[in-house]
Amino acid sequence: MKKQLLIVIFILVSFCTYGQVSSIVPNSASKGTTLRTVITMAQNVLLWSSPPMGATDVYLQQGSTIIYVDAFDPAVNIYPGWFQYSDSMYVDWTIPANIPSGSYDVHVLTYDGSFPPSYFDNILASGFLINGAAGTIEGDVFFDYNQNGLRDGNDYALRNQRVQLNPVNFTTYTNSSGHYSAYLDSGNYTASLILGSYTLTTANPSYNVTLPPSSTGNDFGVYNASVGLSQSFYAWHHPMRCNALGYTYIYQGNYSPIPVNGSITMIHSNNMPFNASIPPPDVISGDTLVWYYNNLLPGQALHIGNPYITFNNPPAGQTIWWAIYDSVFDNSNTLLGVLRDTFSFAVSCAVDPNDKLVSPQGATAQHYVPMNSPLTFTINFQNTGNDTAFNVVILDTLDFDLDLSTFEVLGSSDPVNIQMDANGAIQFRFDNILLPDSNIDEPGSHGMVIYKINPKAGLTDPTQITNTAHIVFDFNGAIVTNTSLTTLSNLQYPSASFNVADPTICQNSCIVFNDQSSSGTTYSWSFPGGNPASSSNANPGAVCYNTVGQFDVQLIVSNPLGSDTLTQIQYVNVSSSPAGLNVTQSGDTLWANAGYDSYQWFYENDSIQGATGQYYVAPISGDYGIVVANLNGCTSGVNIPNVISAISEMIDSKGILLYPNPTSGEFEISFSAFGKTNARIVVTNSTGQTVSDKSIVVNSGINKIKFDESILTEGIYSVQIISTEQTITKQLLKTK
Repeated sequence: MKKQLLIVIFILVSFCTYGQVSSIVPNSASKGTTLRTVITMAQNVLLWSSPPMGATDVYLQQGSTIIYVDAFDPAVNIYPGWFQYSDSMYVDWTIPANIPSGSYDVHVLTYDGSFPPSYFDNILASGFLINGAAGTIEGDVFFDYNQNGLRDGNDYALRNQRVQLNPVNFTTYTNSSGHYSAYLDSGNYTASLILGSYTLTTANPSYNVTLPPSSTGNDFGVYNASVGLSQSFYAWHHPMRCNALGYTYIYQGNYSPIPVNGSITMIHSNNMPFNASIPPPDVISGDTLVWYYNNLLPGQALHIGNPYITFNNPPAGQTIWWAIYDSVFDNSNTLLGVLRDTFSFAVSCAVDPNDKLVSPQGATAQHYVPMNSPLTFTINFQNTGNDTAFNVVILDTLDFDLDLSTFEVLGSSDPVNIQMDANGAIQFRFDNILLPDSNIDEPGSHGMVIYKINPKAGLTDPTQITNTAHIVFDFNGAIVTNTSLTTLSNLQYPSASFNVADPTICQNSCIVFNDQSSSGTTYSWSFPGGNPASSSNANPGAVCYNTVGQFDVQLIVSNPLGSDTLTQIQYVNVSSSPAGLNVTQSGDTLWANAGYDSYQWFYENDSIQGATGQYYVAPISGDYGIVVANLNGCTSGVNIPNVISAISEMIDSKGILLYPNPTSGEFEISFSAFGKTNARIVVTNSTGQTVSDKSIVVNSGINKIKFDESILTEGIYSVQIISTEQTITKQLLKTK
């Protein structure tokens, strides 16, 4: 009995598994309508097995446009629970309103009964009509390296370039091969490239096209002469599941006219330890990874991960993050600029692999961001079925408050075709993506697309931006993602900044820190090595440093939107001050110890002009001081109070004045006398040797005797006034 049943099934499968579609009734419809049709096959066919293949094994197709069924029902069932076997079926359709008009092929997939299964695609060519004829406008966009207006061997394709079709305001974007295409209703159109920073090199600034028939070769060559930062840089991540490997990769594309070199630095949170990547990082230092690249040619792209960089994710509830910096240089090692990408995510165990993310995430449950902030959207998808997905389509309608003219595609995991209509309805088509199912290749089962767009100007405060995407795998029903939420507000992100008069100081000195931040409501200062070591004031005032060295300063500024951290590494430079200063007095001479780079003497807190030597002869009694400095410009000083000057005493008691003292050579002795007498003035050096002996006549009244001792060397000399009554000695300092 079992043998006979198998024979029957074999016969059915062998002879009745496929047949052409005979008809579809009705065979036409208008856009935006819902209808039921009857599809008839040329013979009985095996439509599906148990479990069912799915209702969307029947579909309409024109080019890249596919219309999926709502439901269908075979007219005849045999062998219930195993086979659905029929020559006709009822099919329910909803015809989208934003598709090209024209003829569509009718597809019916049938099963051959084998294992593993094989399928037959039965087609009724041009079997269904939607509103009339349509056509395709196609072309390429390329970087014209030699600027000759022709696509040559050195010219490279430009992906994600925007081509505008008017008067319908329909937008299409070039794919990874630089090719664009647009399916439109019959009519007259103008195709124009939105140039951006490029200059057109091809002859036609635009193309006038009449559909039908379809039009190809509408190419645009462009050139960018400026050697600036013309790069595409981003990092993409899978949805992060707890206690599992986390996957990401980094993309760097060179769209400049020159080769570039650079380094990509990734700093990640310490709760997601690095696992592996191909290529491996050139530098691994704690939580910092660095990759170097050289001679990235125009049009080339660098993929770090190949396919992924992997991390060990923490348990649920923890937040992981990374910051990535791409420093780009030309061949002369001139920095062209630094590209940045950041990411923060709360790890969950229950992760929807088909989701829509928006950056910045914003603050609070309302996700507040500043009013004019550019928004970056990432749509993630994953094949969680049990077979390879051949095609993936994402349908995404932009919020009305977003500016469609600023829409910019940043990247995608796989080659993608992009089109957008005047209402902001976007179609991302991943044709022949061959996305493996998660049971076979979990990392490879993921994909994504990233784009950036600005809000419209003049929006009210607050304005909410919401967005939801629909993801279709092959002929399955659409998967609806979460709805992302952004609330635009006049609140601004805080920005940390501060300044000081001079961050270089001497030991035991202070610095006054001045807050220059914006939009901050709370402050957190950190001064390692300083006193105080921290402060919560906006302006912390003076911070003193008693230890020689270099010290960091950190300021964290916060408000309800978030926080901003500014860390200045080795910002404060504290130099040593002169040490061991000592002053001794010998007679009227004050001596400072040697070893300093400069000296300055003071009398009664006022600097003495010209008194910049190691010693100084005090001409009068009083309070003296000295300040010395080293090569760092740091100073130390001491006070010498109550200095008793012998010179001063002689002047006061005997009425004798020696001036100027110190002297460079010429000096004068002045004194009063009450009668006429003879005297001698004898000058001796520090060893007691007489260097001058002069006889004088002292007259009654004021006497002034001038000397010129320019020939004397620098030093201290004794000047004796010898008379019959007494000998008075005064000290003279000879300078250069």
